[in-house]
Amino acid sequence: MKIKFEKWHGCLNDFIVIWVPEDKIVFKALQKAASNLCNRVGSGIGADGLIIIHYSESAPLVPTMLKIINSDGSLAATCGNGIRCAASSARNRHLSEKAISPEGILFPLIEGSQAYCQFMGQAKTKYPIVSVDMGKAKINKEADCFDKVQEEVKRITKLASMPEMLDDFSFVQISNEHLVFFMPSISRKALLKIGPLLQNSEIWDGINVHLVKEKAVTQQDSNLANSQIEDSLEELFEVLVWERGAGETKACGSGACAVAAAAYKSGFISRSNWIGIDMPGGRLYLRQPEDTGAVTMAGPAEKVYDGTFDL
Repeated sequence: MKIKFEKWHGCLNDFIVIWVPEDKIVFKALQKAASNLCNRVGSGIGADGLIIIHYSESAPLVPTMLKIINSDGSLAATCGNGIRCAASSARNRHLSEKAISPEGILFPLIEGSQAYCQFMGQAKTKYPIVSVDMGKAKINKEADCFDKVQEEVKRITKLASMPEMLDDFSFVQISNEHLVFFMPSISRKALLKIGPLLQNSEIWDGINVHLVKEKAVTQQDSNLANSQIEDSLEELFEVLVWERGAGETKACGSGACAVAAAAYKSGFISRSNWIGIDMPGGRLYLRQPEDTGAVTMAGPAEKVYDGTFDL
């Protein structure tokens, strides 16, 4: 069976985007093939995951469901970078069919949630910046099982001889679960040490890990040059990412949301402005105007190429 795909990336967090009608057999086959398709050596296409967009045969431009498959075949509840790529793919399909270009796209997600994307303005490339409402965040005691999580993090960081990670960390639930560690300095070496250790726990089925440090805001040549977001930026963080089901990645959209929510929760940052999150793959922009409100993420998504594979 020939399957058409599009290769996209958001801040170098890359995905294989596939449009197919709802079909449990095809979806299960794609889930089973995920690790081979995402493999970056040999015959694999190479990606951090698959984005499956279902549609009705009677309305092929309208997404009926979006499903996210990690590179190991497991399912993710959400993925901010992947959703932005899906939104830009949907916009491209409208343009290719000479349909009216939408101002936004609504994606039903698994577990009954939804993601609404808006196209904010033209980037330097032909793809506009996409914003996504990522939902509300639960932090520490607001989240489920925080006491157990706290004890487990204490145990694992002690095992890794990295007690400094306990000085300022947050457990954040925003569809996916995240551990956010604010530190004076961060390194890839530390990430590669602690990331895998935190995956092997009985109290969670893998978890996203983010090492964070504050950095100075400077003028940069960004995809949002001369935009209101970039001009109003007052807080900036550098973040390294270890994703559940994928390992070290260049960026993580829901992770950026978790970092921003934890930073706002500290009370030291004004909610009136956007926060910048610099990950190895690029910069994302986050905002949460209300403590109990949704987190909004904005950033680029770019198409790399089209192709087909045999399933």
